[in-house]
Amino acid sequence: MCIRDRYSNLPMHLRKILRTLNLRYTLSYEVLELAYLAIYSVSRGIFCPKMMIESIFIPQTPILVKLMMAALTFQSLHYITEMIQIFRKRYQEFRERRVKGVKFHWLTVSKDVSKLSYYQKESRQKIF
Repeated sequence: MCIRDRYSNLPMHLRKILRTLNLRYTLSYEVLELAYLAIYSVSRGIFCPKMMIESIFIPQTPILVKLMMAALTFQSLHYITEMIQIFRKRYQEFRERRVKGVKFHWLTVSKDVSKLSYYQKESRQKIF
């Protein structure tokens, strides 16, 4: 695996740290989450299929490596389809915040966040 497949690690871990610190409803968490979803989708959606196709057409590549590349590619594509749904959900949340006039702060939770229908009611999505 090459380094470009690891670009999403930093925003992934930072957003998890913010969530652990109960800062899920902050602008910094939202930016990190969107960065993670976008970076993962682009890096894994482009580079994994490219590497899989390259490995298939190189005769010296062991069959086990080819199978692992195919599995990684299909797993990544599966997560990307889930992430598209999360993007849509975040957009709906953004629209609700805009309509209700709730502003997120960078590192503090706004007192108005309790006006939101999804505040502390969302099911925890496990996306690494």
